[in-house]
Parts: sequence; C-alpha cells; structure tokens
Amino acid sequence: MKKRGMIIGTLIFFLVMDVSAQSLSDLDVESFQQLTEGTQQQPMYNPFSGTVTSLQDATAEELVLTGTVVGDEQVYALVNGNILEIGDRVAGYKVETIEDGHVTLKRLDEIYTLRMGGTF
Repeated sequence: MKKRGMIIGTLIFFLVMDVSAQSLSDLDVESFQQLTEGTQQQPMYNPFSGTVTSLQDATAEELVLTGTVVGDEQVYALVNGNILEIGDRVAGYKVETIEDGHVTLKRLDEIYTLRMGGTF
C-alpha cells in the first residue's frame, strides 16, 4: 500500500510539473513577442570569467544558445539571455540564420554555428 501511494504521488508530481513548465521552444512567435515586450535585455554576466559584460565583448566560444523561436515571418534566438534576430551582431559576428535548434553566425568568410546543448 505504501509503495502504491509513492507511485501515485510521483505521478501527480510529474503531471503538475508538466502542466506548469513551458519551454520557450513551445511558444509561437506572437506569444514570444508578448512575453518579451517591455523587458530590457540584461548584459551578459559570466561569474566564472569576470570580464565579459556584453555580447559584443564575448567570444564565439562563450555564446550559449538557450532557445529558438521560428515562425512563418519572424525568428528569434535566445543567446546568453539576450534575444537576437537575423542581422544582429554578436561577438564580432553577424547573425545569418536562425533555425530550429541552431543559429549560424558569419564574419567575413568564417561561419560559426551555435547549437542547442552547446555543440558546434
């Protein structure tokens, strides 16, 4: 009986967590815009480096892709807590493409790809 109660309790816990959690990837473009309207982008802060204060000062290796929102007409990427669009500049690169799960950056002939999970 005790085991059954633990199983039911665990199932209820995961059901509640699933309902209350929402990934940025699950949002459509309009909802993402509403969520981010009126918010100011915070400067990037890495407590381990102590030197990088903005995306412009960052190196490509310090960039972390947290999420992408891909709509029919607009796309966004969340990199180090900052919302980026195609054409934005970051770490000396220009944002070339934003696709589901990855972002392509370009500087001259050099192409750098950010992927969810930190793989390049």
